[in-house]
Amino acid sequence: MLFRHYIFYLVLFFTFSCQGDDSILESHISSWTEDIPSQARELYQIRLAFGKSLAAALKEKELRDYIKQKSKMPDKQIFQELLYSLIKDDVLPSGKTIQRLIKQNEDEEVKALFGETLTDRVAEFDPMVTIKLPDLFYNYDWDTSDIIPFVGVMTPSLIDYCYVFYYYNGYSELIKEFEEGFFSNIKYFYVMLKYSTDYTLIDVDNMANEKNISLFELFPQFEYCSEDILDPIVKSGIQYNGESNKLILNKFNCFQIWKDLCSYKGEFAFDPSPCGLTIPCPRNCDPDNPLNKNLILSGFDVRNDLFILVNNLFNESANVSFDFFSNLKPNEYKRFVVPSVRYFDLDKFKVDISVNKRNTVFKNTKFVVPIVSTKYIPTQDHSKWISINAPMFDDVTNNDVSLYSVCVNLLFYSDLINPIEISTDYFYCLNPFYTGVIHSTSYRPIFHDLYSWCTNSDVIIDNFGIGITY
Repeated sequence: MLFRHYIFYLVLFFTFSCQGDDSILESHISSWTEDIPSQARELYQIRLAFGKSLAAALKEKELRDYIKQKSKMPDKQIFQELLYSLIKDDVLPSGKTIQRLIKQNEDEEVKALFGETLTDRVAEFDPMVTIKLPDLFYNYDWDTSDIIPFVGVMTPSLIDYCYVFYYYNGYSELIKEFEEGFFSNIKYFYVMLKYSTDYTLIDVDNMANEKNISLFELFPQFEYCSEDILDPIVKSGIQYNGESNKLILNKFNCFQIWKDLCSYKGEFAFDPSPCGLTIPCPRNCDPDNPLNKNLILSGFDVRNDLFILVNNLFNESANVSFDFFSNLKPNEYKRFVVPSVRYFDLDKFKVDISVNKRNTVFKNTKFVVPIVSTKYIPTQDHSKWISINAPMFDDVTNNDVSLYSVCVNLLFYSDLINPIEISTDYFYCLNPFYTGVIHSTSYRPIFHDLYSWCTNSDVIIDNFGIGITY
């Protein structure tokens, strides 16, 4: 599957370009989606109609001010997602809610498709749609009184191999996904409309999300926690749309709850030079301690630009999955997932941004658009250390038979599901005893290696530095 994915990307890169289908005050949603199977077409049309209406609503400065202020995260160099279901009832200075303002900007094309039902369709078919300022623009000082952004719409799959961008006056443009060089395909200052990566919607009756993906797939480490973790996880949720059995969970909060309750906090957590040893081997610090029998996944860092190898206008994060097999317990397969690791939060690179206004004329209509110029700048070899400290296996012995196979993958969840068979698609992690399925949209294999009695705690493999201690 890995090679098929890369071939697919290369074909897209060298073969396809967007059609010259620019428009203003014209209808395209039906024509853009006419070849999509009928059972999936409605979600595409809902997302496009909502994106077009949001773009029109952005002509109101109060909405631009709201998005700018609400997107800020304290002490972070990234923006937070504005999950529509959580902000739709927020009241703007005019007294209008976010939902009402967007609804007032539905045009004839949108009403021809949905009448007065678009917001109801969003709640039913697109509950995890989110409005997001790209992290790319964090250091750009957006003058909301002067600059009106485009809305880039992430549909379940590309439209004519392109993304749809809407402007407040109805102008639309299809922009090609793949360009040579990181972030070189950024053309406009824009707001994203996409499926949320920071939140998940859980039905507490079966502990699965709206796509029937189990919470224990998204957070497999919950199964290995000796404490009652589900109760605080459920209590951290926000009720969705007045439905008592549906909760919106913030993935970052869920991960922190696990760390507070379940992570390993003993003396064998990651230390680059424990007990004065030249070559780190924390287990040797106290060989008689029973805790030495535990394999601890202590954390990781990122060593180069692997995270952003595939240039994508809307993917800002990845779920990092660690997959373990023990040859002493061949029927056990253990996973650990760090959710939604943001690329811009790794402190490995920056992108210099300049935004200028440019006059555009289309079909005898003149207007001004915000044109973006970018420059990608790597800043350091190692990202900051991402701490985990997860007890995995407790069968460690001081002989060569205690071997562990670990595979690292990047998982992506979005509008579509592409079931992945662990025993076949994870070909470099092949284990004949395990036949589980992961229901992500896509995945990217990183590496596979074996670990034994005392592998160096700071293991450099390909693009990751993985901390594994005993």
